[in-house]
Amino acid sequence: GAIGMPGTGKTFRIYQKIKELEKAGSPRDRMLYLNFDDDRLAGMTMKELGLIPEIFYQLYPDNRNRLCYFFLDEIQEVDDWEVFVRRMIDSGQVQVYLTGSSSKLLSAEIATSMRGRSVETEVFPLSLVEFMKFHSIMDEVPQVFGPNARSKIRNALDRYFQIGGFPEVQDGSPESWVSKLRGYANEVLFHDVVERYGISNLPTLRYVMARAFHNPCSKLSANSIYGELKSRGIKADREGVSTYIDCFCRAYLLFQVPFHSDSLSRKRVNPPKIYATDVGMVRAMNSKQSADNGRLLENLVFLHLRRKGYEVEYLVTDDGYEVDFVAYGKLDREYHLFQVSYEMVSCGTFEREVRALRSASGTIGHPTEMTIVTWNEERDLGNGIRIVPAWKFLVDRY
Repeated sequence: GAIGMPGTGKTFRIYQKIKELEKAGSPRDRMLYLNFDDDRLAGMTMKELGLIPEIFYQLYPDNRNRLCYFFLDEIQEVDDWEVFVRRMIDSGQVQVYLTGSSSKLLSAEIATSMRGRSVETEVFPLSLVEFMKFHSIMDEVPQVFGPNARSKIRNALDRYFQIGGFPEVQDGSPESWVSKLRGYANEVLFHDVVERYGISNLPTLRYVMARAFHNPCSKLSANSIYGELKSRGIKADREGVSTYIDCFCRAYLLFQVPFHSDSLSRKRVNPPKIYATDVGMVRAMNSKQSADNGRLLENLVFLHLRRKGYEVEYLVTDDGYEVDFVAYGKLDREYHLFQVSYEMVSCGTFEREVRALRSASGTIGHPTEMTIVTWNEERDLGNGIRIVPAWKFLVDRY
């Protein structure tokens, strides 16, 4: 199943898979694509869903004994769709590809109902490398950079840092992409949260969403939000606020980065940090003329680590220094430490970031790498610490 926010390109991923199958020799008449977000399929029941394979095999009777491929886009629009999909999988003659924006596609119960035979693929907005391919700037990132390649990547990052990676906003005017990105956020609010969970406290939901986008890369405590709402006369409760944050995260609008500790009690008293799904959306949702570049860069670094499959946490050392990301590699089973600082010009900034990494390295115990990501600075500080420019970091050439 392909899961992610509206507008991230889940449907396009299906088209890519169809092309891959055709290239490998599978004929088109063994593939079926249906988009359940189409108004002509609105209100479809699970019983009607069961008619799909019957009609398909009536049209192509020879396919009954052949492996076929069903692509079901936005499948969560049909109640109890899991029963139908499981029946198709159990037949052994069909591979089923699903997409969905709703958290109903992400729950642990789905994996259980699929009997361990499902694989989830997260679909994010475009990465910097995908952004360059999308705009025909660079098809492949070279191993060694010449002046021309450096200029292209830096120029692409300048644009990417402003509008982000949602495909449908790439060629629009500033007014149109702001409107589009706000529309995506509101679609998640109403469709993937209000409708899916039956939540009626819209003022609190809107406040939680606005608070997250106005303060990205910061700790988001349900207790503190509850206090803010109470002071404004908005009805809410602590447990509800915590649930709303979780709902936005399940819908891939926001991400939570927990506190790194072996102690459950320390994890409880240290709230998670919140990151947005896209820096362009942060700008679009922010009422200020320009969001903080340091926080936006930190958000980009987080998204890059998340795409690469790292388990990401933040750390506060015993002597009070904070490390932005403790990233655990599932493949190499090693810890990697990352600090983000838009610029390192100030002596105080330089010393603080370096001391934080050195202090954390003792806590973690010989991390594989210690990296400070900046906008444009590059240096090897020795003792395993490197300063890396964002344009190199985001294309994995550092």
